[in-house]
Amino acid sequence: MQKIFLIFIFITFFATMLSGKNEMNVFDQLIPLPKEIQPGTGTFKINKTTKIIADQRAKLAAELLASELQNRFGILLSLETAPSTTPSEKNCIYFEWRVDLTQEEQHRLEITSNRVTIQAGSLSGFFMAVHTLRQMLPLKGNRIVLPAVAIHDWPDFHWRGMLWDVGRHFFTKDEVKKYIQLLSYYKINKLHWHLTEDQGWRIEIKKYPKLTEIGAWRIEQNGTRYGGFYTQDEIREVVQFAQAHGIEIIPEIEMPGHATAALAAYPEISCTGGPFEVANSWGVFDDVYCAGKEKTFTFLENVLDEVLALFPGVYVHIGGDECPKTRWSQCPDCQQHIKANNLRDEAELQSYFIRRIETYLNSKARRLIGWDEILEGGLAPNATVQVWRDWNYAVEAIKQGHDVIMSPTSHCYFDASPERLTLENVYTFYPVPPELPDSSIKHILGGEFNLWSESIFNLEDLNYRVFPRALAMTENLWNGKTKAPYTEFLKRAKNHYPILRAQKVNPGPEGPVYSVQYAVTKDAYQVLIEEKQPGLAYHFTLDGSKPTQTSPKIQAHQLTFSTAKALRIQPFQDSAPYGPETGISSGFVNHKARGANVTFINSVNPKYPGTGPNNLTDGIRGSLNFHDGFWQGIEGQDLIATVELNQVETIERISLGMLHTPNAWIFFPTMVIFEISEDGQNYSLLGTVLNEFSYRENKSLIHSFTLQTKPVEARYLRITARNIMMNPSWHRSPDGLSWLFFDELVVE
Repeated sequence: MQKIFLIFIFITFFATMLSGKNEMNVFDQLIPLPKEIQPGTGTFKINKTTKIIADQRAKLAAELLASELQNRFGILLSLETAPSTTPSEKNCIYFEWRVDLTQEEQHRLEITSNRVTIQAGSLSGFFMAVHTLRQMLPLKGNRIVLPAVAIHDWPDFHWRGMLWDVGRHFFTKDEVKKYIQLLSYYKINKLHWHLTEDQGWRIEIKKYPKLTEIGAWRIEQNGTRYGGFYTQDEIREVVQFAQAHGIEIIPEIEMPGHATAALAAYPEISCTGGPFEVANSWGVFDDVYCAGKEKTFTFLENVLDEVLALFPGVYVHIGGDECPKTRWSQCPDCQQHIKANNLRDEAELQSYFIRRIETYLNSKARRLIGWDEILEGGLAPNATVQVWRDWNYAVEAIKQGHDVIMSPTSHCYFDASPERLTLENVYTFYPVPPELPDSSIKHILGGEFNLWSESIFNLEDLNYRVFPRALAMTENLWNGKTKAPYTEFLKRAKNHYPILRAQKVNPGPEGPVYSVQYAVTKDAYQVLIEEKQPGLAYHFTLDGSKPTQTSPKIQAHQLTFSTAKALRIQPFQDSAPYGPETGISSGFVNHKARGANVTFINSVNPKYPGTGPNNLTDGIRGSLNFHDGFWQGIEGQDLIATVELNQVETIERISLGMLHTPNAWIFFPTMVIFEISEDGQNYSLLGTVLNEFSYRENKSLIHSFTLQTKPVEARYLRITARNIMMNPSWHRSPDGLSWLFFDELVVE
């Protein structure tokens, strides 16, 4: 680390003298920082007469550089695809194949006042040198001047990837291509394309057209139709585009779990025969591919045949994670398969499933990747394991001689907000478990940062989560333990914000930006902003529209209003949105108990405190997302709460808002009991509302348990919601404690 940091200090000093005190050092823009840099004297100017001369084996990388120069600066350079000139020719960019550069992605880049020379012994090495050059090009202007330098560089880890889940929320072909350009710019060389999920099947399979006719579309809980898919021609276009940028795309076709969308199209390959609907909520679902039917494997092999024809890379990801065994344990076909193949249990049946798919892929000269759950019941012989749960799974896989890709939730789950997983946290990532001996490090291929899209709806959401944390990840995987200190990296990362914004990418914050506290009285709502980063401007709207810089500004970090359709708050920095938007979109309600004090008999779980002790009477409704901050939760106990109204009120209608999300172990109560009192000591029954919904309703629901009564007067209310206590016997975790979630007690 000391060596690379001293090099950085030296080149900073040199470049400052070369370019003038007020100009940004071009080397401050390089991410990841090259391992060896030797500044030279002078500059090389690219103009219309500059030639690009490339060995045939470097043609794709040379074409990328030519395209970059044309698109950014309007300069169309002559490209010769055979080295027909000698290395002494001036005013050229020369791609030279070198057999002595044997390490994958290793390259040399030398810039003098006469020419640019790029040397590599692999196409990937040429691409990495071109990406360095792309970062050295000016952001704007008509003059293309490169400082003289000699760079020798190579990565510590050759798997530097991004997982992009398009199953939960769909992204267009052009949006994927835009991200390929961005990823390649930062030497991220793998795009793990998560194409199938419970909530959507996104790849056209001609043999099974219903996968996209039915499986690509879901009916949202508000009744709208949502979805999309890529045709095979679109897939080919994206794959070719990725190859032209030095990126390999690894498709993921989920099996045996996360298969609801496929089963909705072809229920005969399930254990029960269906019918099924494409899932419109998140979580883990019991219905998976039937492991006991031969037609299941015929289906999957046919699907894989078409997938392999579209993706030329060696690796295919098959998921293998979060596969409940509930259906298998009750399925005669699966039980017969266990017996016929001398398997001990359903865990070994999953291993059989994975091994069989791996054997098929191996017969096609492909290699299988699966999440670390594929270790259950015995690992397939040639599989690569992607670790997400616990680092111990990496150690176990390597002990068995398998390669590993690291994506631990502790550092790599970028769907977590930057406030929870900060840039500095990400920068501490090193993908090798500390207990692993040096002789085994070769089995760590590298790592990926993951973007699961449950809460990522569009490119704006994606950009906010990917950048700048992707810059830290590529630095981690390129330079490993020799990377520069965080403070030095942060300086370079911030230099890339204007570069990203020029590409219409607003990077997210490095860490927590602000928090919001809500207070309510009988007559008004109060919003208090607590700044984590000073100097931001907070703009808001109350009509549900998106805040802009022309929207009203929150003064003195405090906002008071009496009513609103919705509240949206967005901080701004340097005329651009900065940090997350927050607010209340699910609705406000004014009622007689708003602002009243609430006392609980059984404590609210501290993980789900809502807006505070009086969440039940804050006038704010929760959404279907139980993490939205407006729900309170109690685990394994009844909800028993007393409410002291502000004064004696006449009550004709009372309701309690409850949430039902079985995949998250949240169930409606069996009943809600409403009681009233004049003194807070002696209560009389006002009425009881029974649950009329099936507990097997496997989707998220919000329901107000409502009691209509003749007018009565009361100062105190007591609400009791009966918990079912344990998850139902059919649930995938029948021994788990069930939860009650509640948002608002509305008194009218």
